[in-house]
Amino acid sequence: MKKESEWIGDYPRQQLTLSSIHSKLLPEEQRLRMLIMNDIINHQKPVSFESLVSMKEMSPELLKKSWDGLIRKNAMVMNDQQEATFVYPVSALPTPHLVTLADKRQFSAMCGIDAIGAAFTFQQDTSISSQCSQCGEPISLEVNDKQLINVHPANAYVLHVDLNQIDDWAASC
Repeated sequence: MKKESEWIGDYPRQQLTLSSIHSKLLPEEQRLRMLIMNDIINHQKPVSFESLVSMKEMSPELLKKSWDGLIRKNAMVMNDQQEATFVYPVSALPTPHLVTLADKRQFSAMCGIDAIGAAFTFQQDTSISSQCSQCGEPISLEVNDKQLINVHPANAYVLHVDLNQIDDWAASC
């Protein structure tokens, strides 16, 4: 007999729960991740290792170690020029998932789920303008005090896959 608290609908709670990217990173990797995400948002373009060195926010040695850690832990995706192009949940390239932070900055999220998660990553309320990946219908919503509000259309829902079984999350958005 299954305990109600161990299940969500027809699924074991453990199957629907995953560790956040943040929780998989060392403190210096977390710091670098935020630095890169903010740089992408502020400049709307991919970030090079050299540009981070010139910021002098971290020693070159710690920066290199943390940069490599973000790549190894699949927290960052590089383009052909070896620039950080995707740092969950931020995309340096335009996507259909536009996030507006409470501080008025905007960025493209990698997918709709990442757009929702941005409120938690940046610890601020968000407005999201997106579209259904299946039919292309516009979707808008807000995350206010960690709750979804003003969801349009009202019957929108989220499809979830077991990301614990997937190494490359970006390929599953």
